Amino acid sequence: MSSHHFVREEQATALYIKGRHIDESILMQLLEWNPTIIAHDSVLEWIYSLNIKIDILVSVGLESNYIPYDFIQWESADDAQILQKIKKEVKAARVIIAGDDDTNSMHQLMLQFPEHNYALYENNTKHFVLKKDATFKKWVNKDFEFAIGKIDKAIVEGNVKSSGTNYVALEDGIITIHSLSNLIISESL
Repeated sequence: MSSHHFVREEQATALYIKGRHIDESILMQLLEWNPTIIAHDSVLEWIYSLNIKIDILVSVGLESNYIPYDFIQWESADDAQILQKIKKEVKAARVIIAGDDDTNSMHQLMLQFPEHNYALYENNTKHFVLKKDATFKKWVNKDFEFAIGKIDKAIVEGNVKSSGTNYVALEDGIITIHSLSNLIISESL
């Protein structure tokens, strides 16, 4: 049995692969969303070795050995400009950034544009914004680990043990996070 998904304009997902700091099995799971694939030229060989088709390449210049490949090329720019271009030209409602090695600067961009629904996957961690006055609930297993960027800006409920901004679930159950400002939640995958 197959499933069919109808995606309306402004509901699509874009996957911006910036680096190799992501578990390949997690990357393959992200591809199940059938996103528009945007890749930085520094990961092009790796992406092709995984048989992933690129829709848009972000690069400084196109090398002659890549000319036969079929993709749109964007000039390299800073992350803020690339993410804005994704929002404007790809019209993605959700943007996933994969493999970034500069988590702090990406967190700043995510907080700067919380309405853009960014998610950052790096190594075995997912980072996302919880908007001010929002509530996040999730069923978790014992030993599930997560962190909150600004602990004084959130209320955490559930059987968890905290150490600064890091939390561990002490038993299976629901955790609830109420945000008092825009904040970053990071969870282990």
